Order: sequence, then C-alpha cells, then structure tokens
Amino acid sequence: MMYWVGWQDLMNNLLTTRSGSLVLASSLLLTSCMSEPSSPGFSYAELLEFENKVCRAPLREVTLIDQSGSMKTAGTQQVQAEEFQPLIDRLSECGGELSVLFIREDLGAGPEHLFFPEPPSISERPVKTQGEEEYEFSDRTAAYHAELIEAKKQTEKTRTEMTPKIDEFLARMRQLLARAPAGGTDFNSAINNADIFLSESDSVWNTKPEKYLIVVSDAIDTRKRPRFVFKSGAHFYWVNTTTDVKTLAGLEVTRFQNFASAVRNVTSSRKLKEE
Repeated sequence: MMYWVGWQDLMNNLLTTRSGSLVLASSLLLTSCMSEPSSPGFSYAELLEFENKVCRAPLREVTLIDQSGSMKTAGTQQVQAEEFQPLIDRLSECGGELSVLFIREDLGAGPEHLFFPEPPSISERPVKTQGEEEYEFSDRTAAYHAELIEAKKQTEKTRTEMTPKIDEFLARMRQLLARAPAGGTDFNSAINNADIFLSESDSVWNTKPEKYLIVVSDAIDTRKRPRFVFKSGAHFYWVNTTTDVKTLAGLEVTRFQNFASAVRNVTSSRKLKEE
C-alpha cells in the first residue's frame, strides 16, 4: 500500500538530526489520502530525495562530437542519444543549458540547445539556536517545509512542461548522430564556439553556474583555422584514448575513455546546497 504525507502532517512531524538529515518523528501520522484535495502531497521518501538533490548552482555544459572518418579508428565509442539523459536529469534539477555541436567540415547551422530555467531557491534548513523558544523554531521549520514542498511542485511542473522539448531534442540527436562521416574537421572553430558560449555573462543567473566542456574527438583539425585562448574557465573533459595530449597544448584537460564516463563525472559533481 502506498501512503502519502499531508503537507501539514509533514511540517508538524519532520525533525532535524545531528547529521543534518531529516527524519520522521515516531508520532508521524501517515495518511492514505491528502488532508487538502487542492494541495498535492508527497511521500516522505520523495520529499527527502528532493531535499538531498537541491542544487547550489545551475549547469552550463557543451558537448562537441567529432564525426570525421578518422574517429572510426580512434578507439572511442560512438555517442548515443540516450547518453545525454543524465545531463538532462541534472538540468531538470538544477536548471541551466546544454549545447551540442558536431565537429565536421564546418559548423553548419551551429549548436543544438536545451534550456532549463533555474528552480526556486530554497532557504537553509533551520537549526534550533540556543535560547530559541520551541514555538519559534517550530514556526521556522514549518515555513521551511512549506517552501520545500512548493519548490518540489514547481520543479515537477517544469519537468512536465519540458518533456516535449526533451523528446524533440533527443530525436534530433538520434538524427544527427546517424549522419555519414564528415570529410574534414573544423576542430579549432568548434572549440572557439564552445568557449564563447561558456564565457557568456553569468548575470542572467541567480547563482553562478558550473561550466563543463566535453569533447569527443581525436583533435585532428583539417581546416587549420586559429584556436583562440580558452577563457571561460570551464572544466575541459576530453574523451579520447589514442591522441597525444600535446595536441591540446595550452589547455588543462581531463581525459576519459568514453562519453558516458565524462557525463557521469559531471552529474556526480553536482554541488548540493550547503549543509
């Protein structure tokens, strides 16, 4: 049987432990229906999971995918559209933007983008201060729980509204990833394009975003255009196992064997709300 926690029951019965995790008081009343039909509720496990995933910063990530013929012998697995899902999940929790650009003879129509608005900000979890009256702490805790519930409702609403765009994005990725190999690569222009995107002003965000660049390429450039100084300060992840690292001289890169590993590193490094 699935039980649901009414928002008022939750506010009255959640406690803060020394470890900082929320636990249910032994007297928590579980009900199988909402106390107020107009106010959706969440199970305790759902709310706790949501609180544990509250982010401190949105994410701006660029992926560059080399589609030249030389990639067939570069020892790198081909990227699959479904491998973007963890990044999309991260964006739905933290907000931000995903940009994907394919390295071919030229930049074509430019990157594909997927944008998520920042989620509602959430206050720090209340901690009872010395000399604070119980009713005062109870009021602050109740306000925090109400804020948490409202933030989860808004986040789920945004994810629902974004579903058609996510489906469209993944369908577009499948289409582009299935193209025949390119006859050349404008590698340097792709790097420049990504750095410009990642260098854009942070003022449009409530919190300074985390920035990552994942490059799936053997770094061979056939167009010989100049590569500018990399100024964005983004974390640079290079998915390649065969090319000499000197090819990217002047760039601080971290190497990965495959795209899924690089994505996992981005999503696991989520900066959660300070305890």
